[in-house]
Amino acid sequence: MIVTRWCVVIVTRWCVVIVTRWCVVIVTRWCNVTRYRYAVPAIIPGVRAPPGACS
Repeated sequence: MIVTRWCVVIVTRWCVVIVTRWCVVIVTRWCNVTRYRYAVPAIIPGVRAPPGACS
């Protein structure tokens, strides 16, 4: 079924987009809170933070 495949593809892509956005928001907020305590550099949009920066 072509329609079913398209539905699966669309739903899957939307889920990935939503989850990715939520992860970015949560990580950004967490880093914004913790950087004042541990002097963690701010995350520049589009650039990944170094490993362990927000731990």
